[in-house]
Amino acid sequence: MGASLKVGYMPDTFGHSADLPTILQGFGIDSAVVWRGVPGLSSPYFLWESPAGAKVRTFHLRRGYYQTAFSEDLSVEKLLAFLSTFLSQAVEDNNLDIHGLVPVGGDHMGPPPGAFSALLERLSGFDYQGEAVKVKEESLAAFLDRISAAAPDIMPTVLGELRDNRKAFEHERAYMLDGVLSTRLYLKRANRLSEHRLFALVEPFLSAVSILQPGFKYPFAELTNLWQTLLLNHPHDSICGCSADSVHQEMLIRDRSLHAGLDTLERRALEALQGPALENLKQKAQSKPKAKYGLTEPLTLKPSAGTPSLYTFCTSLGAAASLPRPVPVKFALAKTDLPFVEKFGQVVAVQEKHEAFAEVGGVPDWQDVCLVEAWAYAGCSAPLAFSPLSLSAGENWPSSSEQAMLQEQQEKYEGGLLLSNKYLEVYVGKEVGNPIYVGVRDGKTTQFRKVGHYIYDRGDGGDTYNFDPVYSEGKGQKPLKATLKSVQVGSRGPLLASLLLEYEVELPEGLEVVGEWPVDKAPSVPKFKRSAKTLKHIFHCQVSLKAGLPMVYFQTSFSNQSKNHRLEVVFDSLGCEGTVSENHFSLIGRPEPFAEQVDFHQLESRAAALGAIATGHEAPLSRKPCQRFFFTDDAVYFNKGLPEYGLYKGLVSYTILRAVGKLSSRRLLTRGGGAGPDLDTPEANCLGEQIVEYGYAPFAALAKAFAETIEAKSAGINSKAALAYAACELYEGRDFVLDVSSDSLAKSLAASAERSLLKMDDARLSLVSMHQDIEESGESVLILRVLNVTGEAFKTDLTVNFDCGPVYSCRLDLKEEKLLPPFAKEKDKAGQTFSVGFERFQLLTLKIKLKN
Repeated sequence: MGASLKVGYMPDTFGHSADLPTILQGFGIDSAVVWRGVPGLSSPYFLWESPAGAKVRTFHLRRGYYQTAFSEDLSVEKLLAFLSTFLSQAVEDNNLDIHGLVPVGGDHMGPPPGAFSALLERLSGFDYQGEAVKVKEESLAAFLDRISAAAPDIMPTVLGELRDNRKAFEHERAYMLDGVLSTRLYLKRANRLSEHRLFALVEPFLSAVSILQPGFKYPFAELTNLWQTLLLNHPHDSICGCSADSVHQEMLIRDRSLHAGLDTLERRALEALQGPALENLKQKAQSKPKAKYGLTEPLTLKPSAGTPSLYTFCTSLGAAASLPRPVPVKFALAKTDLPFVEKFGQVVAVQEKHEAFAEVGGVPDWQDVCLVEAWAYAGCSAPLAFSPLSLSAGENWPSSSEQAMLQEQQEKYEGGLLLSNKYLEVYVGKEVGNPIYVGVRDGKTTQFRKVGHYIYDRGDGGDTYNFDPVYSEGKGQKPLKATLKSVQVGSRGPLLASLLLEYEVELPEGLEVVGEWPVDKAPSVPKFKRSAKTLKHIFHCQVSLKAGLPMVYFQTSFSNQSKNHRLEVVFDSLGCEGTVSENHFSLIGRPEPFAEQVDFHQLESRAAALGAIATGHEAPLSRKPCQRFFFTDDAVYFNKGLPEYGLYKGLVSYTILRAVGKLSSRRLLTRGGGAGPDLDTPEANCLGEQIVEYGYAPFAALAKAFAETIEAKSAGINSKAALAYAACELYEGRDFVLDVSSDSLAKSLAASAERSLLKMDDARLSLVSMHQDIEESGESVLILRVLNVTGEAFKTDLTVNFDCGPVYSCRLDLKEEKLLPPFAKEKDKAGQTFSVGFERFQLLTLKIKLKN
């Protein structure tokens, strides 16, 4: 394929993350080439700056990237006419030099046929306005090097993300296509869960095992293969859900393959831990048989006598580890030990199973067992350390005031039910709409706030690229709202208590064509109405509180039977005028999106009055992107794979389903042209079972919880950014659970419960990833990616509590090392301590040399 080109070439991405300049610079790339999302500028050249301050020289492909003239077997005369037209447009755009960059090729195309260089020589020298024009083949890198000589003040600076579609028409129909945020949400959810398991749980755990257990070799090759499997799902048309159905079927196969590979690596690490006791923890080595884990339940240990010994390895770097929390566990018991289940604090399910147990590559040992799913409790634990889990009341168990409880016979609440834990109370109101109320407990009083939680549905006449509202005879169609039918007892606690809410709504089966919208030119836009035939949809929502955690968990499941519609879960957010959303490595402030405060029910009516948008244009963006959360002045809203949210007058929302049946329509009300091939994509209607998860946490409760548990010297915990990131780690879960059979290992882990492998005592920091790498010298290194989640610069300490070599800070690509000198070691104090400086929103890479 040839050598790599050090250019950030991203011509067709549907908008660009604000953090891309940081990422590019971290790999030694100082330039970018983009098409979509660029605001109206006087020049195609600009400096693109990230929230962290990184800048890259950027060239805007104002005429697009898809240019097929050299692949169409055109005559020399026609090619010269094409170049003349292209050059006149480029000269009009260009205020640095008189030249034109002509992209050659397009999607799924090979290089031009024939002798391309010879053809360019024949074209070179043609006359343009009395001057001979030289035509030559040139790489993007060489082209960008020439414009880099321009004075910096000539280039305007664009700060943050590129998501501006106001100049789409002038920029060769550079549509933003923001509907891809919610297309095929099952793919987004699968990707979020896979990413979290791979780099937030498994890689840190494997790194810890290889450090503590020298006999375990870190699986470099296997993890590289799994990363490549994950990345094969990340091309923009793939993860955005806007390709043919067969492409997305392959993505699900890769996702299953990824999890199977992670199962195997986890088994190998657990077996290594169950072998000789940890040398680094100064326990004597013992020779014993290898532990045997289940084959169909791969992390379930072959049962031994009595209650299992369970531990967690917390992969959080700091604040999130400080809160005691419930942890879901699964383990096997011999049938003779079934009476032990009655002693456990909260059992979810018990299933009799004929299971095969074996070490990796060993002979299966079939046994009749009881597979138990339960909640265990982790007390305040040290970051990046092993801690015991409790299954029943004892020393490490929440007090009655800390437990999650379900109280009954409360007349003022719908269903007579109230959820509570140490920090929050939750109930469903009896008034119209049955909003959910969440109260923050403050001593003997509770300050309640209406949170809402409504399920709305709208018709969607769009495609995989864009949502398109549906009207009936030119009138805006009011969204359909699900009705709360019942509130029932879910779990009673003490570690998790929940309400079971059932909503119901009749949704139209699909759409019907009732005419055409008047447009400025062909192609026409069909006018839809929602079908008269309706199908009953039932939504089952579990609303939960967990002991010791100041947040509300929502899990909603339903079977989608209808086509061409969009579902949203909507929350009340009184007085909200803007949000802040998590980007990849920064936070993005997003004001209320409409110039006028528009009521939720009037959005489509206003668009209907405008009619179909003109050819080549795209309607203003009405939804916003986020990663794992966004927050308002009062609360954080979490999600697992729901990257599209909305903001209205006093309301915020997550899109939980968008069902469409076309890859691209020829034209929409909201988009004045096609965006891709006109293909049917029936699987994009997402028929069948769906599950979505999201959460809510008031800042008042988060601040109270962390203030009570985190060390006072840990700075920054009172900032909303630090609270949101720490709470998100708790919401996602950073506990890797171990089922331990070895008594010596249990003692070793218990002895190390307060001993972090690494510690950075500042709540403004979040551990993005922790893994090992091999340098060219053959040395193993531990790589930490640590994010400063705030817009302020500061210094803090890094403490390393294992025997290691030098510690460096470096670029993302592990180059440009800077040695961090350790502080003088205090007598009788374990570990080495280093001073580490962070710039605003910096994603810092730390490299720790390991002693093999």
